[in-house]
Amino acid sequence: MSGAITAVFFDFGGTLADLRAERALLLQDDLKRIGFAVERSEVERALLDAHQWREQNRWPYFHDYQERENHFVAYCAAIVRALGLPGDEAELATRLWDVWDTSLEAWALYPDTRPCLETLASSGLRLGVISNWDKLNLPQTCQQLSIAQHFTVMLSSAQANADKPEPAIFRQALAAAGAEPGQAVHVGDSFHADVEGARAAGMGGIWLVRNGSPASPSCPVIRTLADLPALLLTGQCNL
Repeated sequence: MSGAITAVFFDFGGTLADLRAERALLLQDDLKRIGFAVERSEVERALLDAHQWREQNRWPYFHDYQERENHFVAYCAAIVRALGLPGDEAELATRLWDVWDTSLEAWALYPDTRPCLETLASSGLRLGVISNWDKLNLPQTCQQLSIAQHFTVMLSSAQANADKPEPAIFRQALAAAGAEPGQAVHVGDSFHADVEGARAAGMGGIWLVRNGSPASPSCPVIRTLADLPALLLTGQCNL
């Protein structure tokens, strides 16, 4: 690091918030919202079929958001086909993608999230979110969870047209926050995406490991976001 830390960025899923339920239950709720009551066992089988579709159609490089959206609508179409839902497949797939994980019940903040953000924000640090997030509704989700007010920037891979660990998404977030890479850190639960990605952009990386034991970490490791303010604000963080 080239100086005192002035900006702290966070991953979203697995770091600030967690899905409230298993994917099958969330998808069952999404289907209900577009008008289809489907048994959980059917949803689970459809997810298996859709997973096979994704294995055959590996995650491509997206040149723009439209390509990204087309890919995920096609994934939703695989779910629609597997369930044998009546109606126009393309229309139903688009409707399903539109409501995908947008309910208020989809995400829940970890108990340590809000106190950490409040402490860091009150210290004068600029805060942001950098997330591999395939829709354009990351700011709205942060607003629903009442944490958006703490962030200078909330950047999704869908908006940045880049996925972590690509340096481009980190650089866009730094520019939007007016922060220098040598004075910024990124905190996340994936060593590859969050720590190595941040380092590739010239930032520091902090690995959040809520469960399990990291093998020989080469970066600061925290077990809870409650440990982050002391690590950053005492100036003892060796990044």
